[in-house]
Amino acid sequence: MSHEESFGDDFHYHTKGVRSPKLGFGLCGAQRTGKTTLAKAVSEETGMFYLETSASGTFRRLGKDPKAEYPFAERLEIQREILKDMVALYEEAPKGFVTDRTPVDICAYTIGDMMRGNYSDSPALMSFRNECLATLEKYFRTVCVVQPGIAITEDFNKAQGNPAHMEHINTICIGLLSSDELSVSAKVMARDVITLEERLETVNICLISDADISAAKIFQETRRVC
Repeated sequence: MSHEESFGDDFHYHTKGVRSPKLGFGLCGAQRTGKTTLAKAVSEETGMFYLETSASGTFRRLGKDPKAEYPFAERLEIQREILKDMVALYEEAPKGFVTDRTPVDICAYTIGDMMRGNYSDSPALMSFRNECLATLEKYFRTVCVVQPGIAITEDFNKAQGNPAHMEHINTICIGLLSSDELSVSAKVMARDVITLEERLETVNICLISDADISAAKIFQETRRVC
């Protein structure tokens, strides 16, 4: 079975089975792990275009409050709109962009909002999961999970850093990327890679290594990219 067939109808609807020539490099994972700082540093060092995405922009477009609590079904629809806005940015981005938010992040936070028993429409959630993975497959060549590790400093302009929730999102991201439906090169940055210099070195390994490596091999890399 091909990668396209394994996604089912969602893949063909959202990607039409064709990969974009504008394949990017994405950093994903929980908030407050340093993804934005690293993505900007990668852009500066490599010359890759830094693609900034903003979920808050989608909330504003929809007239919604990002800090408000919504029923999960409504939250899922908002996440679909966020994904749609991200796709529009991917389409406009130059070839070989770097970004600090990927469809995996959107999917992970959506799943993270769902507690067992509080949502009954599992097919809708699984359909969204397939949309996210199909979008990743279309627009990204390599994705690296930036795991929790750096010290969390308080910043009133950012979401509060909750270590337990960060671990939850980190685990979901790794789980999504381990899917054998993906041909995207998936990496997981070791937790002891803390300094920006070390992280840039790790990203360089991601960028120069075999881009066709299976997502199933993400645990068989070096100590720095494990």
